[in-house]
Amino acid sequence: MYNAPNRLIIEHNYVSMMGLHLNQFNFTPSIRVATFKCPVCGGHKRNNRKTSGYIFINQTKRDHYSVKCHNCSYSGNFLYFLKDYFPSVFSQIKMELMVDIMGNKKKREPVFDESVFLSKPVFKKTDTVNISSLDDNHPATIYCVNRKIPITALDKILYTDNYKKYIAKIDEEKSTKLPEDPRIIFEMKNRKGDIIGVQGRVIEVVDEEGNVTLYHPKKENYTSDRFITIKFDVVAPKIYGLEYVNTLQPIIVTEGIIDSYFMNNSIALAGGDVVRNLHEIVGCPKNNIYIVLDNEPRSADTVRRMEKAIEYGYNVYFWAVNTKYKDINKMVLNGIKADIINDKVLKDSLSGFEAKMKLHTWRKV
Repeated sequence: MYNAPNRLIIEHNYVSMMGLHLNQFNFTPSIRVATFKCPVCGGHKRNNRKTSGYIFINQTKRDHYSVKCHNCSYSGNFLYFLKDYFPSVFSQIKMELMVDIMGNKKKREPVFDESVFLSKPVFKKTDTVNISSLDDNHPATIYCVNRKIPITALDKILYTDNYKKYIAKIDEEKSTKLPEDPRIIFEMKNRKGDIIGVQGRVIEVVDEEGNVTLYHPKKENYTSDRFITIKFDVVAPKIYGLEYVNTLQPIIVTEGIIDSYFMNNSIALAGGDVVRNLHEIVGCPKNNIYIVLDNEPRSADTVRRMEKAIEYGYNVYFWAVNTKYKDINKMVLNGIKADIINDKVLKDSLSGFEAKMKLHTWRKV
């Protein structure tokens, strides 16, 4: 059944009809991606209108569709998804695939342009300004210095004075509802260096009395949302720093992007979940990966993600540094040396049964 010569075309036809079975289903043929409300976890709890499920062409074999939920981390191929959750639909597609196998075993002529259908979407790059090229008294530079971000990282951080205009140069459709405010930019790229997403952060200005305001010279069309993350490749997970890491060395995976700058050979989840195939995305063995989430034992979401990381077989760090601060940046700002944190992560992280037992005593929820 899985060797049907026309499996991709048959699955494509079924994917396009899944709106009969999936809530909030939307299929975009031009990029071969469908979004929907995940039936496994029920979707986002805080925003009932937000979809977290995706159906897309498998990027490894490119001969079938895969399914993934960015909320519960469900992942599998389209046929298994149908078998588990829509058995009647699975019976229909199974019969069609078997007929295809028993036929003349020749690929039928597709009803779409196959070259377009099988090609990966390409996203344009745009000119940006590095933080390191700004004046020392620029609010974006001052913000980074106040956060004690290493000087060596400033070449990786970008600045725009108009977030909407910046995104429009990459993907105009994604920019329609964005503010026109200045932001610090973190570009997320794949291992080849192609942009797959962007996180824009507001610039906070602290006066002599400690009052915090947002930097926005024009005082119009701006928002107080601290982070606005845009994904151009809706299938790719939100991971920052892939193009910088050495896959032959231990890789520390932080939760926040700024936290990753303080760790050696580090990437960041950019607020996303730990995915099952993270080691394949990074290109290294599982035991080379060390998951370091925020120090939040009372957060049900953090505990859930740590459980997933343990389930997937990764090394997980449980905060043993004597600190009340929730993330690496706050620890560094309050006098804890980054080298000490880095060494303890590599020395004290646990996996497997030991990690499960440790999580049981570490968690407060």
